[in-house]
Amino acid sequence: DHMGFFWQKGPKQAEARVNAVAWEKLIAMAQYDNVYVKASALFRNSEFTFPHHDAQRRMRELIDVFGSDHVLFGSDFPFVMEHETYDDCAMLMYKMNMPLTVEQLDNLVYRTAEGLFGKWGEAGPGEEEAGAEEEL
Repeated sequence: DHMGFFWQKGPKQAEARVNAVAWEKLIAMAQYDNVYVKASALFRNSEFTFPHHDAQRRMRELIDVFGSDHVLFGSDFPFVMEHETYDDCAMLMYKMNMPLTVEQLDNLVYRTAEGLFGKWGEAGPGEEEAGAEEEL
């Protein structure tokens, strides 16, 4: 969740810094097919304000290691509103100008989530359709 919160301020640190151990542990999880990474709260995982220029390298590594079909982009709403507008956050993957294919970008912003949870307003995998009655 939140890219493993690799950018942290420790109890004895004056400023936040990269926690390399946390990042490496997250990357090591890529060996498991059932692990998905929620790439969210970039305002908490970046040294810079929006559009979080240093986050591009981390996002690229997540995509390269896990595959775009195992990374979900999220906003961290409502907390993101304290740092940037929701519109800015929602468009961040497009504004980063990362070299992504249309398929990779679609995976990040909606397709992977739909595969895990179902389409918005529809029953998810293994769930009954909303309003369906049980047979007696």
